[in-house]
Amino acid sequence: GGQPSRTAIMTDSVITRGVVTALRWFNREVKAFRARDFEAAVGYLGLSANATDAARLFVSETQAELLKDAPLLITGTEKSAVVAESNGNTQN
Repeated sequence: GGQPSRTAIMTDSVITRGVVTALRWFNREVKAFRARDFEAAVGYLGLSANATDAARLFVSETQAELLKDAPLLITGTEKSAVVAESNGNTQN
């Protein structure tokens, strides 16, 4: 396989952030942020201004669909954003 993509997981769940921290032992490109730390997350990803605007729009459009504690995953590739819902389904 190829190199792992830099990934920011945004969640208010302390447990999820702890799990992500443990996963960093295996994948240094994944990092957890509080849901309100959008700017830090996109800064970590190194997104362009256009990609940051697109990610902000994606978050605002899907926020109402997410359960309160569902983690939000945005990968470092500008073309993909994945929402992981509590029920285990993903959307691309």
